[in-house]
Amino acid sequence: MKNQCRATSLALVLLGLGTSSACGSCEEPSSDEESIRALIARAVQACQQHRLSEVIDLTTDDFFIPSRARNRKEVKRALLYAFRRLGRSRLLTPRADIELGPEPGLARATVYVLRLKTQMPDAATLADNPPEWLEQVADLGDLYRLELSLRKDDEQWLLSQAQAKRFRGLGF
Repeated sequence: MKNQCRATSLALVLLGLGTSSACGSCEEPSSDEESIRALIARAVQACQQHRLSEVIDLTTDDFFIPSRARNRKEVKRALLYAFRRLGRSRLLTPRADIELGPEPGLARATVYVLRLKTQMPDAATLADNPPEWLEQVADLGDLYRLELSLRKDDEQWLLSQAQAKRFRGLGF
C-alpha cells in the first residue's frame, strides 16, 4: 500500500511528461490532440520547475487522484510531497498516446515516464516508439505508466484525473 501511495503521489509531478513531436509518418493530429499535447508540455515545464499554482491551473476544479487526493487541498498536499520526493531528478518519456473519447470534450492519455538513475544516450531517438523505448529504459531507473483523463471546459483542455503505476519488472 505504501508503494501504491508513492506511485500515485508522483502522478501529479509526472502528469504531463509526454511531449515528444508526433511521428512524421503518422496521420496529422487533430487540433484537439495538438491542444492536449500543448497542455502536457505546459504541465511538464511547471512540474520540472516545481510551480504548484501553474500545475493546479491545468486541472479541473474536481481533479483527483484515485485513492490519494479527492479535493483541491489534498491534491496540493500530494503535489508538494511529490516535488520534495523527486527533487531535481531527470525525467524522460516517449510520445504520449492520446485517445479522444467517444463523447466530444473527453480524452485519455497514457504516458510512460522514467526517473533516470543513470546515463541514457538514445532516449530522444526512441521517443516516437514507446514499446522500443520501454524495452531500452526498463533497467535505467524508476519507470511509471501514467494514465490521464482530460476534459474540455470552455474550449480549453484540462486534466481531470491522474493515476501512476510503477513498473515492477514483469508489468505494471
